[in-house]
Amino acid sequence: MEKDVRFKKAEFAAMVGVVGNILLAILKWGVGIYANSKALVADAVHSASDVVGSLAVYIGLKAAKAPPDEDHPYGHGKAESIAAIIVAVLLMLVGVEIADHRSRHSFSPLNLPNPSRLWL
Repeated sequence: MEKDVRFKKAEFAAMVGVVGNILLAILKWGVGIYANSKALVADAVHSASDVVGSLAVYIGLKAAKAPPDEDHPYGHGKAESIAAIIVAVLLMLVGVEIADHRSRHSFSPLNLPNPSRLWL
């Protein structure tokens, strides 16, 4: 496959990822708030982070297809690898944040009604 065709397909896929993840994040957030589901809200945050990741991939692809210049005589192909590292770090940070939030709330006491007052 020709290099330009590969880049165009990859850029299209990255933009589909951006739009799709925006829609998913909005939908999951709304349903999660309506249903009082912290898991769905957390998944909405993950989808929102995927938007940022897809944008990083898109920008990396745009930079990678730039022709060689004085500062980069072998081209800008490493920009794809840098975008992949950004996505990996972003996903790790979101995962750590979700785990931290969940661990703090898993051990907090529940505000249950007093069982003796239920019969009054």
